Amino acid sequence: MFVSYIHVLLAAFLMGLAAAAPMGPVNMLAIRRGVIGGWRHTFACGIGSVTGDLILFSLVLLGGHYLFSDLSNPTLQTILAVIGVIVLLPLGIYFLVRAVKEPLRAFTSARKNAGTKPRSPNIWSPKSPTVLP
Repeated sequence: MFVSYIHVLLAAFLMGLAAAAPMGPVNMLAIRRGVIGGWRHTFACGIGSVTGDLILFSLVLLGGHYLFSDLSNPTLQTILAVIGVIVLLPLGIYFLVRAVKEPLRAFTSARKNAGTKPRSPNIWSPKSPTVLP
């Protein structure tokens, strides 16, 4: 009976670890630094990421309550909505215009550079119509 509990705990730990460590940009950066510079660079990248997240979350939790104590205030909601529109609307228009002017720019750039770097996944994948359109 004791062994089955260990197996359940180990399975739960591995599932939690898999869910908590998705391959995002920070993890990819840490892996890249580790491949290039060794484990110390990966460790430093991880510590920097954790420190940055901790500072950001602390500021949000501590400062958010005092700055925006009443988010149900319609005036504050309007101000925040206007700020969001001012920031996001020009950015969206810029990328939309850029996509219309040069629709295949990012695709052709990626295709041109694919397979030229030794760590590119295209080197390891089979060159078939199912992989490369």
